[in-house]
Amino acid sequence: MLYLKCEGQVVRIEKDERLADKYINANTVHFEFCERWKGMKITAQFTQKQGEEEKTFNVLLDEVTHTVTMPNEITAGDVDISAFGVHPETGTRLTSIPVSKKVDKSGFVGDGETPIPPTPDLYNQLLQKIDGAFGDDMQKAVNEYLDENPVAPGATAAEAAQIAKNTQDISALQKKAGVLDGWASDITPTEVRDALRLNYYVKIRTAVGDISRVEFSDWVNSDNLGNVCGHCVIQGPDPQGHTRMMLYELVGRLGDNKWFTYTTTLADKYEFPEPLIGTTLNTTPAQVAEAFLAGRQAVIEYTAANYGVLKFSSFFYAQSLGEIGASTVFDMDGALTAIMLRGNVTTNKWIADYQPTAKSGSAEPLIGSTETVTPAQVVEAMTSGRNVLISYASAEFGVLHFSSVYIVENSNEIVSSGIVLYNGVPILGELVGDIESGGWEFIVLPLMRASID
Repeated sequence: MLYLKCEGQVVRIEKDERLADKYINANTVHFEFCERWKGMKITAQFTQKQGEEEKTFNVLLDEVTHTVTMPNEITAGDVDISAFGVHPETGTRLTSIPVSKKVDKSGFVGDGETPIPPTPDLYNQLLQKIDGAFGDDMQKAVNEYLDENPVAPGATAAEAAQIAKNTQDISALQKKAGVLDGWASDITPTEVRDALRLNYYVKIRTAVGDISRVEFSDWVNSDNLGNVCGHCVIQGPDPQGHTRMMLYELVGRLGDNKWFTYTTTLADKYEFPEPLIGTTLNTTPAQVAEAFLAGRQAVIEYTAANYGVLKFSSFFYAQSLGEIGASTVFDMDGALTAIMLRGNVTTNKWIADYQPTAKSGSAEPLIGSTETVTPAQVVEAMTSGRNVLISYASAEFGVLHFSSVYIVENSNEIVSSGIVLYNGVPILGELVGDIESGGWEFIVLPLMRASID
């Protein structure tokens, strides 16, 4: 049996076991969860790339033993194992970072093609536990699906019906859990806008250039500008084919429901000068800012008393504030902790801002706007382990939501930032709260853009 332990949102292998493929209902996985998962209806997810297709299998955990049988469809190779939970009363969804497990190729050779039993449809079981069965409505949806999508050659009617039912159950579960997840070819910008209005978690995939799959889960709903915008930063090819840190944006135009992709190299030039490598003890913020403007990458080490040596590389330069900054997230005792390193280019002093991590069994999150919530209330909520979601109404950009809030070290301020697309240009918006006065300030900073595809 494979034993996994989930602390917070991080899954680890507690007791390993070598596994071989071509098994049938033989491999069992046991999960152990921290108190944060108490009361959740938990589903294990097994994701594996099989050929050119990435497949995900979902298996509902036994509520008493927290064990599942690994899907029979898993083949030799690496499989990512994770879990998500949905609270039946509050609708809260908790996800986890997957752990990779290798499945070896077995020596089994059958005397015929014995069909492998498919993983049972467990989405519907989860929905029944949350809010009762869908009954006739579900059957009607299946019938409509089969009318629109006739049985493909080579598939039996029973197989096609099971595929259709899985598709409908997944869609129903996503709506229950507040999720919109799929490919841009199947989801319109209007659907994304409507989901964002309902505070859904939105993840849209699409191909960008030579990359066949880019996922966008960080979104801004600029309804008054007629678009929705998702963005992510990953390593990818620049226009010259070199691997660089790239900002990818997926923009949905609401007027005609069309998607557009934009690519930005996170440096002002395409040539590759020698990077600036140093520490906060021997490198000043002014030197990092100078390197940034010259298109050089900077890697700066900062020694934190409680966390050891941390490396920061993806810097942004807020020129109007005279600050250079970068952030990182790391695992500390099974909990994710965020630190932002900021440097003042005038005083040449470095400051580290720590974001408190939600505690196990955290209380109800603090949700409000800059009109109803003060910076002091945000600090109080964060230090007590509560998550925070603050909205700000901008005349230019519409309603913006901020959830990653940092407490500025040795200061009376809190700060949160996000990226919004304005007239095709990415803008960094910072929401700054003065803890002492109770005031809020929204600062707009254009980001450097090297190219648009």
